[in-house]
Amino acid sequence: MIIECPACGARAKLPDSKEGAKVRCVECERIYVARPGGARKTSGKPGSALPVGIGAGVVALAIVLIAIFNRGGPALVVPPAEVPEAREVVRVDYGFNSPLCVFARGLHDAAAMRDEFKLQSSLDEERIWERLTGTPPDEAEVEPEVWERETFMIAVLDRLMAQDPDNLVGMWLPFDGKVLEEGDAEALVRLTLQPRDPDMQGGTRHVDWKLARAGSGWKAWSWERWISPEEEANNRLRRAQKTQKRTLSDGSLVLEAEPEPIAYMDSTPPQERARIDGLIRRLMDLDNLRPRELTEVRAELTVTGKPAIPPLLTKMYELDAAGWTEHSAMLGQQLHIVLQDITGYVTTFKAHEALGGTIERRDSGVKQWFSWYNRKFERFDARPEEEDLLETAIVPRNEAERRELEKYRRLSEQENDGN
Repeated sequence: MIIECPACGARAKLPDSKEGAKVRCVECERIYVARPGGARKTSGKPGSALPVGIGAGVVALAIVLIAIFNRGGPALVVPPAEVPEAREVVRVDYGFNSPLCVFARGLHDAAAMRDEFKLQSSLDEERIWERLTGTPPDEAEVEPEVWERETFMIAVLDRLMAQDPDNLVGMWLPFDGKVLEEGDAEALVRLTLQPRDPDMQGGTRHVDWKLARAGSGWKAWSWERWISPEEEANNRLRRAQKTQKRTLSDGSLVLEAEPEPIAYMDSTPPQERARIDGLIRRLMDLDNLRPRELTEVRAELTVTGKPAIPPLLTKMYELDAAGWTEHSAMLGQQLHIVLQDITGYVTTFKAHEALGGTIERRDSGVKQWFSWYNRKFERFDARPEEEDLLETAIVPRNEAERRELEKYRRLSEQENDGN
C-alpha cells in the first residue's frame, strides 16, 4: 500500500500487513499511523463537502471545453498526473535483537562454548593491545615480538573464557540490551546479564562493549562492567551491612568485616595481573629472599598501588582461613606492611607478641583490612601525602604509648568515615 504523511505529503510504500502501525516520515520525521492514501477520515463539519462539489464542477467544465476546442479535429490526449515515486520506510532497530546487540551477544556465547577461533576473529587485537598495554602499536619504540603478541592474546582469551564468577563474558548470559551509540567507525552496546549457572549468585549485571568497524562488519576492543545507580546503592547497603564496630579488650574501637577472596579489578590487564602475582609469590618466599630483595619486592608492590590491593587481601584471607602458624604469621606481617604502605591505613595486626601482638589483635587486624576494603577501596586513589602533625610529633617510648598512638589513629579514621 502507498501511505502519505499528513504533514508534508511525502509518500512511502509499506506492506499491507503494516496498516495501523506507527511510522516516522523520512522527510519531516513526523510520526503518524500508516493508512492507505485514500483512507483518510472525512471531516464531519457542514462545509466539508463544498470543495468536493467545486472540484467536480471544474472537471465537468474542462471536459466541455476540450470537446468544443477539438470539434472536428483529433482528440486531445491529456497525460495522466505524475505520481511521486514511493520511498521505502527504513526502521533502525537499536534494541536487543539489533545486529550490533546480536554481535555482542555472540561474544558471550563463543566464550561460554570456549570457541577460541570465533572469539579471536571477533576481537580487534591492535586496539586491545593498545588499551591494555597503554602503547599504540604504531608508536612503540620497539615493535613487540610476534610471540609476545600471541602470548598476550592467549591471556586475553583465557580471561574471557575463565570459569570465574567475575568473568562477565563467559560466565554471564545476556537477556536484555540496547545500542547506546552507533557511528560510521565505532559503536557502544550495553548488555544486561544474568549468571549462566543458576546456582551462581550475583543478581543482574551490565557490561559495555565498545566496537570498531572492520570492513562490512564489526570487531570488539573493550568490555567493561557498568554499574547502574540501583546496583551501586545495593552495593553500598551490602558493604554497610558487612562492617561492624567492635571494642577490643584493650579498649580499642575498631571496624571489622569478615575476610573473603577479592577479584582483580576489571581494568587490570592480564600482563599486570601476572606481574603482581609473581611479586606476591616472591614476597611469600621469605626463606629465599635476601633483605635487599625483600625491600625491592615490597617497594614495587607499593608503587603498583590500588591494583595490587585485591590480590594482597586475598592472600591475607587464604592465610587466615588456613589457620595461623608462626611462619604464616610472619608472611601475614609482610602483607600487612605492604598494604599499610599503599593505603596509609592502620590496623591492630601484629604477627608476634614481641611486636606487640596478641591473637585477638591479629585476628581483628585481618578483619579491619577487609572493613577498609568494603568502605574505601572504590574511592581510593592513592595514599595522601599529608602527615598528621600529632603523629609525627609523638615518638612512642614504650608499648603502652605505641598502642595509644595506634588507638588515636584509628579513632581519627572513624571520625573521617563519619564526615
